[in-house]
Amino acid sequence: MFNSSSLVDFLNVYLVEYLTHSLVAALIVVPISAWLVQSSLARIRDLLVPLLHLRGLRLPNKGLCIEALDLFADSNISFAAAFNAAYMQGVGVTEVYSWDPDMDKVEGLKRIEPEG
Repeated sequence: MFNSSSLVDFLNVYLVEYLTHSLVAALIVVPISAWLVQSSLARIRDLLVPLLHLRGLRLPNKGLCIEALDLFADSNISFAAAFNAAYMQGVGVTEVYSWDPDMDKVEGLKRIEPEG
C-alpha cells in the first residue's frame, strides 16, 4: 500500500502525461463527498498540490490551479468558483457579474448580481 509520500514519488517517476484543468476539478469533486466528512478543504488541497508539482506532469497554468486550490481551501468555495476567481485576480479583474454567492467570499473581488 502506498502512503502519500511514496505515491507522489512513484507518480513523479512514471507520470508523464497532460493534466487538464477539468481533470484537476474532477480530482476535487469526485472525492470531496467522501472526504468532506473526514477531511477539511485544506487537507484536500494539501493532498493535491504535491501531485501538481510533479516534474513530469504538464498542466497549462499550474500556478493558477495551485492558486485556485488555495482559494478553494481558504475561502471555503467551490473549485470552479476558486479557479475563475484566481484567473480574474491574475488578469486584474476586481468586479464580476455573477449569481454565485461564493464570489462574495473572495477577497479583492466584488460580485455584482445581474438583474433579472
